[in-house]
Amino acid sequence: MAGCDHTDQQLIAMIRNGGRDLEEAAYCLMKRAEEEWKLCALMIKMGAIRQDCEDVIDDALMGFITAVNKGRFDESRSIGAYIYGMTRNLFLKRRGKDLRDLRGDHLQLFFENMEQETVEQQLIREERKKWLMALLGHLKEKCRSILVLAFLEEKSNSEIAAIRGYKSKEVVAVKKRECLKRLMDLID
Repeated sequence: MAGCDHTDQQLIAMIRNGGRDLEEAAYCLMKRAEEEWKLCALMIKMGAIRQDCEDVIDDALMGFITAVNKGRFDESRSIGAYIYGMTRNLFLKRRGKDLRDLRGDHLQLFFENMEQETVEQQLIREERKKWLMALLGHLKEKCRSILVLAFLEEKSNSEIAAIRGYKSKEVVAVKKRECLKRLMDLID
């Protein structure tokens, strides 16, 4: 393969040409995903294993190539941003299947009865906590703060209102519901 210093427009043209050009474009995109965009490193930090990373990136690249060939890719967008977004969404969607029990009050179960847990249960809880923290990182500070106070620090709505300066516990309840919905949207 030649060097992978192609512009976005050149890569798009190579994909459309098909054949060896498509193979080179796919190779270059995979190389960029690994070295430049560091997508796999990001997913590993969030708890993925290498094979999961490669599978998600492969699926995202195939989705991108399909979008280009069907004319659904807006060429004014950056390829890197597009593939990053696809990779992120695919990754969170796949991991979301493992996190379905985060819904509603089940979130608190991660942190209850720690003394009675087996080693395996502790590992699962720690993995879920790591995923929760990674997902919380995608929320704005206000939502992240409310959910951390409510579910990790187990503060009441009244306590959260006092800490965060909200007028009442009812306002906190509404905000908490909105933030949980945003968190669930990330999982779905």
